[in-house]
Parts: sequence; C-alpha cells; structure tokens
Amino acid sequence: MTDEEKLTLIQKYEELPAEEFKEECFEDLKKFAFDKDDTVKTFTASVLSRFVNTAKQKEAIEILLQLCHEENELVRTEAYDAIGCYCEKSVVKSLEKAVLSEKDGLARSYAIDSWIYVQQHLCTNETEVIGYLNAILEKERDDNCILNCLYGKYSFGERAVLDEILNYIKNTDYHIRCSVLSIIQLILEDENCTEEWKRKIKTTLTELLKREKANAVKDQARNNEVAIMWHIWTIDDWEKNIDLTREGHRTGLRLRFDKDIDSEVRRACKEFAVFLRREYFFPIRVVVYIKNVKKLIAMDGDKVYGTFWSMYDDDNIEPHIRVAAGDYMDLCHKWGKDSALTAILSTIAHELTHYFQWINALKLTPIGQERQATNYARYILDEYAETREHP
Repeated sequence: MTDEEKLTLIQKYEELPAEEFKEECFEDLKKFAFDKDDTVKTFTASVLSRFVNTAKQKEAIEILLQLCHEENELVRTEAYDAIGCYCEKSVVKSLEKAVLSEKDGLARSYAIDSWIYVQQHLCTNETEVIGYLNAILEKERDDNCILNCLYGKYSFGERAVLDEILNYIKNTDYHIRCSVLSIIQLILEDENCTEEWKRKIKTTLTELLKREKANAVKDQARNNEVAIMWHIWTIDDWEKNIDLTREGHRTGLRLRFDKDIDSEVRRACKEFAVFLRREYFFPIRVVVYIKNVKKLIAMDGDKVYGTFWSMYDDDNIEPHIRVAAGDYMDLCHKWGKDSALTAILSTIAHELTHYFQWINALKLTPIGQERQATNYARYILDEYAETREHP
C-alpha cells in the first residue's frame, strides 16, 4: 500500500460516522502508527482519539504515548492533542512529563492544552491546577504556551487573567494574534462572560481592526465581533416601542414566491424559514418576497440581490424584504447547487439583519449597517449549517 493510499484510508476512518466506525479499524491504525512516513503517523495519531470508552482504549493510549516520543515534532504535537481525549490520571502524569521535556514550543503548548482539558474532566481541584500552571509560567518563554496557561487559569476560575490574554493581541506574530482571538471566542461562549468583559473585548477588537493588516486575523476578529453583537437578533429593545397586544398587530416571518421560482429554491427557503422561526422571534411580521429576477432595483437605483423596506418611524406598517433568485440556474452552473442555494439564503439572513437593526433602533452608519449585516449573515448560515449537510 502506498503512502497516499494509507492517507486516504486514514481519512476515510476519520470521517466515518460514529455508528459506522468499527473497532476493526484499529488494526490498520496500529500498523500505520509505526509507519516509516511521518505524515502517515501524524494522521494516524489524530484518528486514535476515536477509541474513547471502547475495548481498544487502553491500547490506543499506549500507542499515543509512544508517538509522544517520536523524533518528528508534528507527530508529537498530534499525539499530545489526541491523547487529551482520554481523561485518565495516567494521561495527566504523561502529559506533565511531556511539558517538562518537550523542546518544541508548539508541541509543548498542545501538551499543556490537553493537560488542562483532562484536568477539567477529572474535576481536579482549582487551586492545584492554577498552582501547576503558575509554576510553568515562571519559566515559560513561548507565547503559545503562555497563552494556553493563561486560558487554563481563566477556565479554572481566575478571571483576572483576561487583561493579560488581551494584551497578547499586540504581538508582532500574526499566528499569536490568531491564537488570542481563538481564546476570545471561547471566553465569549462561556456563560459566565460578563457584560463588562464583553465591552473590554469589544474595545480590544475595535482597536485591532483599525491597524490589522493580516486578513486571517481580521476575519477572525470580525467573527468575534459578531459573537459579541449576536444579541441584536434576540435583544428586546423593541419592547420600548412595539406593543404586541395592539389590535391588529401581527408577528412572525412569512415567505412569498413568484410562480416560476425553481422548486429547489422554494424548498431551501422554506426549510431555512422553519429554522429561523424556531430559533428567533420576529416581533413585527416581515414578509420575504422571493423574486424571479436576477437583480433588484434599490431605492437609490443600484442593482442588488436583496432589499429591506420599512417605514423608518412607523412600526405600525409592516416591513418587507425582496430577494432576487432568478439567477439560480446560472449560479448552479457557475458554483454548484449547494453554493447557489447558500447565496440566496445568505441574502435572506443579510436583509433580516437589517430588519433587526430597524426594530431595535440601532444607531449605525450605512457602512456599519452593511458590515454588520454581512457578518451576521455568515454567522447565521454557519449556525444553520450545523443542522444539515446541504442547504
């Protein structure tokens, strides 16, 4: 079997759904773990994380421990990452030895990260964990390792380290700035993240975006901005001005289709609407018209894919959205079916963001409105993608 064939088989094992992943795969992986090719060993280490709570768990751990001593640092890095899935005290001891002996900074940072993860799941005493991380920090000079230690302290209750973490956003290495943004995302997902911390993070991101040149950093920072501002689809500022009990008042999201709209577009839009209605409340009824045209004419005369209309200062008149879907077949030929449908759904999410900006009376510049709508559309579609394989 060639190296390419081995990698193809390993990838197949990695992508198998849990119910189809058989322990018989282990014998192949066991052989690949000691292959002469480092790439094969690296990919194998990743898949060996899938034997948690199986009859092969003990043997998988033993193999990963051996891979932790491989000469190639990428093999060791992947082995440290994979072994962190096995939450046993023996793994903790092995990772502690790795943290002390590992010379490669990136690999050592993965060993630290896995050590923290295992300790969380073993419910280890907070004081003990923070004490160990402080001991590492006294000698550690690698930025990735320091960041992982700081986030570990945050995870175990020492929230004051947030300022230290945010300070690393000024690092000259864009890889480190990306690492900081990944940690920020985890903090924002934490239910204990306070409004004060969110404001502090928001200020940090705003300052970063003013000076950042690396596209990878800018994209990640904007996604984090969306995470902070995500509440515009769910905040209730609209309650100050909208009376749901008023006679004749209607709520909800409705779709209307031109008669010649493609059946796949109809299906995709209807299923997306079901998801949106389940996840979000629409305090004033908004109708989305799916039009069989390639472009729409906006109020300023521009040709666009979507428009949102409302009476600026009168919420008694229901708003509406128009979305152009007449170029669906053209987009299918150009991009493929999935991307074509995603483009239409993205336009719906973009215009609905303008709806939520309107009902919550957000004060944004026109450029700010568009940027926020673009970011939210991406975020909404990412969330929707988690519920299905295809749009």
